[in-house]
Amino acid sequence: MAKKFSTYEEALEAQVEGKQEVRDAKQALTAYLKENKLKRNVDYANDKKHGKKITGLQNSIDKASASLEKVNEAVTNLKPAKNKASKYDYPEGLTADEKKQFRQKARAGNKPAKEKKEKAPKANKAAKTEKAVKTSKKKKRSSKKND
Repeated sequence: MAKKFSTYEEALEAQVEGKQEVRDAKQALTAYLKENKLKRNVDYANDKKHGKKITGLQNSIDKASASLEKVNEAVTNLKPAKNKASKYDYPEGLTADEKKQFRQKARAGNKPAKEKKEKAPKANKAAKTEKAVKTSKKKKRSSKKND
């Protein structure tokens, strides 16, 4: 799998194959452990009966996963860049700060100019001010002293 890929599709196919190889190697180790009633978390590398077989299966898993990592790197390098649709058409060679200022100016230019509404003087206000003179409904008390 240390092959260089010319297209993204080739790299994807190799990635699928690499994943399958790793999966098969892990399944072979699991099957061997179940067949011989061995525990997964115990190190059998020094065991006389199972040591060589388990070490070989572990090495095949390591080789397959290392080749898969190389293929994954190739996939990421060959993946075509997505062209994001930009809302603004920037001039060439702007920095991030300059782009920010460009956007601010564009937004300010696109805002509709608010027209100030002239308020017509209301005739009702003049009528209300005339009625504003209060008249009391209560009768004035007559004072006892005046009687």
